Amino acid sequence: MDREQHSQTEVTSLANLTVLQWGESVACGFAAKLLTDFGARVILVKDTIPSPHQHIPDPLFHDYLDHDKQVIDLDSSSPSGRNELSTLIKDADILLEDHAPGSLSTMNLTYDAIASVNPAIIMASVTPFGQNGPYSNFHASDLEISYLSGLAHLTPRDITPGNAEQPPLKMPASLVSIYAGISAAGAALAALHNRRASGAGTHVDISTLESLLPTLRRELALSQYEDITASRFMRVWKLAPWGVKPCKDGYVFLQVVEEHHWKGLVDMMGSPEWATDPRYLNPDYRFQERAEIEHLLTPWLMQQTRRTLAWEAQRRAVPFAPVNNVADILQIPQLHHREFFVTGSRSDQRPYISLSHPFKFSVCAAPPAAQAARPLEPDVRQKNTAPLAGVRIIDFGHVWAGPYCAATLADMGADVIKIESQHRIDIHRRQGPYPNKAPGLNHSAVWNAQNRGKRSVTLNLSTPEGRKLAKDLIAQSDVVIENFSPGVMKRLGLDYQSLCKVKPDIIMASLSAFGQDGPQKAYVGYGPSLDAWAGLNVLTAYRDGAPNALGGVFPDTGSALFAVVAILAALSDRHRHARGQYIDVSELEVSILLAADRALDCINGGEPSKTGNTDPAAIHQGVYRCKDDQTWIAVSALDLGTWKKLCMVLNRPDLRDNPDMIDPIARSARKYEIDQVLSDWCSVRTPLEAMQQLQRVSVPAGVAHDVPTLLQDPQLKERGYFKTVYHPEMGDQVLYGPIWRMRNMPDCIQRPAPTLGQHNREVLRGWLGMTDPEIEALTDKKVVY
Repeated sequence: MDREQHSQTEVTSLANLTVLQWGESVACGFAAKLLTDFGARVILVKDTIPSPHQHIPDPLFHDYLDHDKQVIDLDSSSPSGRNELSTLIKDADILLEDHAPGSLSTMNLTYDAIASVNPAIIMASVTPFGQNGPYSNFHASDLEISYLSGLAHLTPRDITPGNAEQPPLKMPASLVSIYAGISAAGAALAALHNRRASGAGTHVDISTLESLLPTLRRELALSQYEDITASRFMRVWKLAPWGVKPCKDGYVFLQVVEEHHWKGLVDMMGSPEWATDPRYLNPDYRFQERAEIEHLLTPWLMQQTRRTLAWEAQRRAVPFAPVNNVADILQIPQLHHREFFVTGSRSDQRPYISLSHPFKFSVCAAPPAAQAARPLEPDVRQKNTAPLAGVRIIDFGHVWAGPYCAATLADMGADVIKIESQHRIDIHRRQGPYPNKAPGLNHSAVWNAQNRGKRSVTLNLSTPEGRKLAKDLIAQSDVVIENFSPGVMKRLGLDYQSLCKVKPDIIMASLSAFGQDGPQKAYVGYGPSLDAWAGLNVLTAYRDGAPNALGGVFPDTGSALFAVVAILAALSDRHRHARGQYIDVSELEVSILLAADRALDCINGGEPSKTGNTDPAAIHQGVYRCKDDQTWIAVSALDLGTWKKLCMVLNRPDLRDNPDMIDPIARSARKYEIDQVLSDWCSVRTPLEAMQQLQRVSVPAGVAHDVPTLLQDPQLKERGYFKTVYHPEMGDQVLYGPIWRMRNMPDCIQRPAPTLGQHNREVLRGWLGMTDPEIEALTDKKVVY
């Protein structure tokens, strides 16, 4: 980003908002913290009534989440406490809460009761499974949700079938809850945008489980179109070499996607004879021969250090990465340049190294007078209108992060125009799975999943006329999203400064691997390699085991959701100040924040540990094989009350009343014994039987879904989460649904993904007033192409 042409802005987009946080789960706390980062005034209610959710045992993580929040202690079970709470609710714009569905009715604090005294309030409820359905009152920690989402079944990636005794592995650290918190912040701001147009508040239902499922878009497609059930024993992406590999001083992550990546690797190795076989230029052949290739690579890798290999790879634009330990992030120059590390203050006033947000913001310096934002008058909104109806978005995104960001906004009603071209086809249009295994640019199930709800316009941006048309469309729009490498948009004349000249109040979000400025801005990375940079691979390990790759690609979807929050905050800022904003999102910084609890601990001197499927703060936690072959269940006893209920189900009063269970050291010494008791109990039950029996007494438990069982999950079926959308060339396609539910607003996918250039005439005529002969002439010149 050109510092001379932009003025950096403080993050005050939400400075006029009052947010009430009534809940102490990580998800609720992170959502409120994110709104605080954008300048909102957040009041944290610390209630004497115990929270039903997983507690936050680490005081440092508590201090991080509660930074800049006003804390009020009260007892909502008392008349005076309820009166104080009611007063706070009456004055709030947003209420973030995480209580068990239905439990607020006993205090007369349901959404309807709250809206009767504050009709404009946005009530955002973030819970494990949502406000309705057979699981709505189930208890779950991150472990159980990792299992029920199907993500654990995929983790760790690509282990050998000979390790079949290794159970599914949870997502690392507090990733599941932090991810849900980002989702909840975005949901609340989408509802807020609707309120500005309609004047009315609403109740937003955020299910942690449902927020995670879009990360499975490829696995869903494999199941539907190739009858393949993805698992941790296979390589889902047909790439080679790929994955975490040992090297001289630890591990590295290899990822060869494009032909030039393979050529770069061959050059790094000194062009050994075996690697110059021209057949290896074909990615399908490389995948077929992956075992042999990776075997031949091993001697060379064992001579390379992590950092040297990553440096040599990046010099050749090859997306390899060191598998960093978490504390190693302090040694990444890019993060210091971007001031990602900041000084925090503990509750006792001692300083600590904290983490900033993953954004850089700027506005045009003294933008010229030009077209202002199209105002949304209150009377344009009718009941059941999508919250972002009327918002126009130009999507230059490719692969995953940019497209998923735009698709999430399209699910909320935004009119998203996908700019693409036959001159440069998105790699996901060129990858399967395909229906009937018939390749085609409009047949990719993965591409169609992440581009649903959009319209497609083909513009050849290598031509001056194509770039001019892009600017003309942007002049009619509110938001631009792109995730090219830094510098690409500037070379096209489509950078933020250039766009400000045609639309001074445009909001532009750039998502890139390392951010738009800094010594490593040109580094290349895909989601899995960013996991390695951020230390997530080291945390994705069985107890004291080797690092592994995660089952979900969270840097991309996490960056997309962070960008959604920033875009919606910028729309709020534009509403007040009539100005646009540039948002620079670093996917590396997002990746670190997804494990913020462990990152904070390690960079402040904590000892790194690999805990696998257990939480040291829990009374007991583990995963167990069930009656059916290769079926598993996760079980947690997070506190003594839950432990006693678990012992009651197991018919083991001797364990329930044993004083050793109170002492962590003594309890740890008996873990094998406890695991054996649970293993015996689970081995004679199906996962569903075991889960239901434990959940009846409020013991957190969750089956390890694969994709076929996930599609039949009773909770997701009752809530209608998966949607069947008819595509003109693919027929019916089952897609993950919108991740947020809002009262009196549609819960649907607007339209199927577009075919290439499907809406050229519709948009160019409707938005720019072009005639058919003009469009045909530009098509012949391969401008509209």
